[in-house]
Amino acid sequence: MKFIDEIDSEKYIKNKRVLLRVDFNVPIDYRGLIADDSRIKEALPTINYILGKKPGQLIIISHLGRPGGEKIQKYGMEKVAKALEKIMNKSVYFVDDCLKEIPEDKNIVLLENLRFYKEEENNNKDFAKKLAEKADLYVNDGFAVCHRKHASVHSVTKFIPGTAGLLVKKELTVLNEKWENPVVMIIGGSKLSTKLRLIRNIINKYDNVLLGGAMIFTFYRAMNMEIGKSLCENEYLMDAKLMKNNPKLILPGDVVICEDSEGKGNIKTVPVENIPEGWIGLDLGEKTIKDYRKKLKNAQTVIWNGPLGKFEIEKFNNSSLKIAEFLVKNKKKVIIGGGDTLKALEKYKNKFYYASTGGGSFLSYLSGEEMPALKALDENEVEFFL
Repeated sequence: MKFIDEIDSEKYIKNKRVLLRVDFNVPIDYRGLIADDSRIKEALPTINYILGKKPGQLIIISHLGRPGGEKIQKYGMEKVAKALEKIMNKSVYFVDDCLKEIPEDKNIVLLENLRFYKEEENNNKDFAKKLAEKADLYVNDGFAVCHRKHASVHSVTKFIPGTAGLLVKKELTVLNEKWENPVVMIIGGSKLSTKLRLIRNIINKYDNVLLGGAMIFTFYRAMNMEIGKSLCENEYLMDAKLMKNNPKLILPGDVVICEDSEGKGNIKTVPVENIPEGWIGLDLGEKTIKDYRKKLKNAQTVIWNGPLGKFEIEKFNNSSLKIAEFLVKNKKKVIIGGGDTLKALEKYKNKFYYASTGGGSFLSYLSGEEMPALKALDENEVEFFL
């Protein structure tokens, strides 16, 4: 697979139409406005690189949210076009349908949400071909969707010369680094089901795996412990039972519990074996924070995916923030990934070694899973179209 800075720009970019797939899936607040423009800024190196090579036209495509094949105003890309225009201080022409004809005299164009068509997520080849026909070169710079088999990242490569962008290159460079030992991974989040393959893949590669988030209660239930109303995936109890005795897998010793999931009732900290009926575990306790700091003290590299508590409620983001503070203070090399992880650690993410733009793709890559979009580019890279 070739990256955009490795191909002949005179041949493939200059005076040519370039179709750039990015990840502008920005968070939208209750007013329908962009809450965080980080994902737009992450695409700027590739956008500026292409523009510096004097293309005939730059056509940018992305999805936003999960509209399910319907045109939903909240997920319209026009506000993203305006944000991009402001950030770049360049005119960005918005086209209100991703399959609509594009005026030839517009230099930078952003098309409407790809997922307004169900064909995008269905990996429809005809839809992909229509996208490909708009340009002469395809560039995938949306690392966060590289684990998807969608039309704009998979089938499109069959109809147009393709290459990967600078953000994808940066992500893969970091994730392929030979990390200095000891390596400790922190895995949080609500569901064991989404992290199971990752845990299995890395448990014998890294020195320790520290668990947090609501997934821990599936392990406790597998150990025949009372977990109250805490989240439990009963269908994964056997998986938890088989993994729980691995000495590298570290479970919390105490948890912060509440009478309700919103933190409005009484709150207290208890050993994990003393959770009362009806109570809900929402964060890790102080003893566990201290224990995890000891495990992390000698680590040279820390990989972190998933918040350790119900971070949306500030009082239950305590363990995530305290451990992040410890890692920064002790100058650990920390790589974080996942949308919720970035939100929970917003205060510290710029102080870490690297914050990945990928959530599912970050997990998939570390889990050793096939990345359909990258494989498609590898099989159909630019030279094959000569």
